Amino acid sequence: MLKAKDMMSKNVVSLKRKTPLLEALNILVENNITGLPVIKDDVSQSLVGIVSEKDFISLLYGTHNWERETVDSIMTANPACIDEDATAREVCDCFRANVFRRIPVVSKGKLVGIITTRDIVAFMSKRLERVGNLESFLGEP
Repeated sequence: MLKAKDMMSKNVVSLKRKTPLLEALNILVENNITGLPVIKDDVSQSLVGIVSEKDFISLLYGTHNWERETVDSIMTANPACIDEDATAREVCDCFRANVFRRIPVVSKGKLVGIITTRDIVAFMSKRLERVGNLESFLGEP
């Protein structure tokens, strides 16, 4: 059965929660991505939050010290995530139920990947090309 770990991007760009806002914004822009998982530290890789471009846009409506304020002031704490062994259907159900653009993938609380809507579309395209029909899409990889 097809699992989240088969579809996820493994080279995840992430932030620590005390990353300054300006640095975080530059990481988004430099990597051409729309959101970033936030981890507790490099050792544990524990997922503690997620920050998106929408969070940064909301900052335009207030006064903020972009060099002193940190990501933990704007991130969504304890974000929804999915286990690496979740089925492809569970991943898709999570996207549909929550209208997310990205879902962090964890293993025992440790960030191991991320699945974006772009990843799903690219994976579907490659997989449908190989299997030839939608019914076989969710079968064995």
